[in-house]
Amino acid sequence: MIIYHLGGGNITSILSKLTDQKDAVRLLETILSLYPSNPKIAKFGQRDIVNYIMVHLTLNCLSPQIQKVAPLKDLQALCHQFPTDKRKCFPSSLFLLTLLFWPEDHDTDDEKETKYEIVHSAVEHLEKGYWTKKKDIPQRKRRIYTHFFLGSGNGLDKFVHKRKFERVTKGFSVSEKRMKWFRGEAWKTPEIAAMLKCVSGWTEDGVVYLEGPRKKKFNIQPLHVPSVPHSNENITFYLGFTFRGPVACNIIVKQ
Repeated sequence: MIIYHLGGGNITSILSKLTDQKDAVRLLETILSLYPSNPKIAKFGQRDIVNYIMVHLTLNCLSPQIQKVAPLKDLQALCHQFPTDKRKCFPSSLFLLTLLFWPEDHDTDDEKETKYEIVHSAVEHLEKGYWTKKKDIPQRKRRIYTHFFLGSGNGLDKFVHKRKFERVTKGFSVSEKRMKWFRGEAWKTPEIAAMLKCVSGWTEDGVVYLEGPRKKKFNIQPLHVPSVPHSNENITFYLGFTFRGPVACNIIVKQ
């Protein structure tokens, strides 16, 4: 109950610490201290695992050097406690699988393929859940919120929350910021481009595919459908993580 009182009871309240940063690090550290010292052997429920991992992610975004943050491999190990039947996983659990098991550059080809399979399976079930939930909601209200972006770092440092972009765009008015994102100008800002990792892919009949997976083509939803080129092209893009699965942002045709 204390964890819930401190704001660690669900993903929304945990992530809100990224925008309302007053005493956020101290609060998150306190929340972590209330969990068992060895979560791998503690009998966590699925929701507790999700909240525990999200506290680590959020704390790392706020204070990357803090020693209380668990390494990526430890959080991945906890994810193996999620139900093997993905139909029994919460959307938040599936979201974390897409995030934490995204392959890293230093992974071997086999390690990358294993991770792509985990991510792809999670995305398939996120998609099913998304359409089940959204089928009765008008198209204009089906907003996809991008919680994190794939950055140029390693481990947990490769997850960039959009709040970091605010430091770059804080000098603009709200309407100016909206227009910069709408026109795609914000992606070209050197400071934002330096934070993010550019990935490669291609388009085929209006569908965006990720370059990398060998066994199965991995299509990525575009954040803005009009940004997908009409012809089949080799492209680069930034990767965002949503509760519908990864999304392609700032799609650029390779020259």
